[in-house]
Amino acid sequence: MGINDLLIPASGGVILASCQDRQLRSYSLTGKLLTAVKGTGGEADLQQGSLGKFCLDPSCTYAASVCSDRHVYVVELRTGKCVAAVTGIGESATDVEFSEDCR
Repeated sequence: MGINDLLIPASGGVILASCQDRQLRSYSLTGKLLTAVKGTGGEADLQQGSLGKFCLDPSCTYAASVCSDRHVYVVELRTGKCVAAVTGIGESATDVEFSEDCR
């Protein structure tokens, strides 16, 4: 399990990581694993690839992650449910962000 990106939410208290095994993991500030959810969904889990950059929406409910399979996935952090997938990207995206108003 290699870590590709790290993020400390504004609320603090945890460190979030996107990993090569397509998992989004949260750790305590002491390094203890708290949760792990799939950062992709559906048939995407059968494909090869790893998560790269990711971000949280302003409410810290959803995470959007760039995957090396040329998709961007949006998952609900609490459940790990994939709520959206952006497909049809010609080349791999290099970064992702939510707008302040989430539109």
